[in-house]
Amino acid sequence: MAVATGTIRRRQKEDQRLAAKSKRDKLLLAGGGVVLLVVLAIEVPSMVSSGSSAPPPAPAPALSSPSAPTVAGAPTPASVRQDLRAIAALPSKDPFQPQVAQNTAPTTVPTLATPPKVRMSHFVSKNPFKVQVAASQVSATPIAPLAKAPHVTPAAKRAKKSTVKSATAPLGYIVILRSLDSKSAALQEVKRAHGQGLVGAAILYSSKYTTLRHGYWVVYLAKYPSMAAANTGLQQARAHGYSSAYRRPVKK
Repeated sequence: MAVATGTIRRRQKEDQRLAAKSKRDKLLLAGGGVVLLVVLAIEVPSMVSSGSSAPPPAPAPALSSPSAPTVAGAPTPASVRQDLRAIAALPSKDPFQPQVAQNTAPTTVPTLATPPKVRMSHFVSKNPFKVQVAASQVSATPIAPLAKAPHVTPAAKRAKKSTVKSATAPLGYIVILRSLDSKSAALQEVKRAHGQGLVGAAILYSSKYTTLRHGYWVVYLAKYPSMAAANTGLQQARAHGYSSAYRRPVKK
């Protein structure tokens, strides 16, 4: 009996605690709803007034404008619309049905010029393993014999050597008085030398001699067989007023 009374009391206390908690939750919910209503009453008028004074949204940018620069070759809205209209105007076709009639005449292909006809009678059958030209028909081309070198005798060799030596040997020595650019000036200088007593003065063209500078008309004093004789002539030329005279060997 005592156990049953204790159990009833515990159940009553639990029921009272749950009822108090439910009442407290209802009070909190009611208080929150009141606070929310107050906030809405304050904020809604300000939100409405600020929404009415906001600037209108900016319009979306146009795809293209007449003043905007266009890239060469780039499609424009007008060209795209025109192409779409042209595509829509095309007749519909069955992709599984041939579009070209079979009786359509094929494109003519230009024919090449007909080559001349060659008859078989123009050809002679030959054996490729048989010689076609007889050996007796081949005419040997005569080959000219090589020219023989002329026989040179020892005497001719000695004569040739002596000729070379005489050509390269000096012809003697001369005393150069002056070297002039023209023949007329050289002739006048020869007359002047003769007037001063140098009767052996003469002229020569320097380009004919290997030991002289080419391109001048040289007024010289005789041809001396030796250098000693040329030194004597040099002293004579300087004594007659040609202080710049000098000697040179003369060789062809």
